[in-house]
Amino acid sequence: MSPVAIFKFESNALYAAEQLRQKGIFADLSHYEDADPPGYYLEVDAEYLDPAKRFLANLEVDESALDQESEGYLDGHIEWNNKMYDPGHYTGGKIPHYLFNKDIWKYIAPLYLIGGLASLAFIYFSGANLEAETFLWIGLYFFVGLSMFWQMRKKN
Repeated sequence: MSPVAIFKFESNALYAAEQLRQKGIFADLSHYEDADPPGYYLEVDAEYLDPAKRFLANLEVDESALDQESEGYLDGHIEWNNKMYDPGHYTGGKIPHYLFNKDIWKYIAPLYLIGGLASLAFIYFSGANLEAETFLWIGLYFFVGLSMFWQMRKKN
């Protein structure tokens, strides 16, 4: 096998090898650190050397190194790690009012309490024959309202 190209980065060499394989040219990848120049050597059979060179001459591969410090590479990962559960942080979304304003439950508590009482009173006075499960669900509704109201009264 004859070397057809030398790449500085392994990802670029793998990309070029995959492109050659799609064209029907088998390419082997070898890494030589003590060669001159060191890097990733893309090797093909001698019979495919000219078509591979022509194809790779037209293939645009960026071999420039990125400076990780100037790009803020790790800072972006640290920021994502710290704020990945904040709603809308990276998507530009709006935080819903019920998450933003934590005191909204004070307005919902009387609705649960009055709604549960009204439902129980309506069923009791109307004489409707309902199953026990219905009373349990309305009781749960009333209990949630009562517990929210109790917490509101306890804080004041």
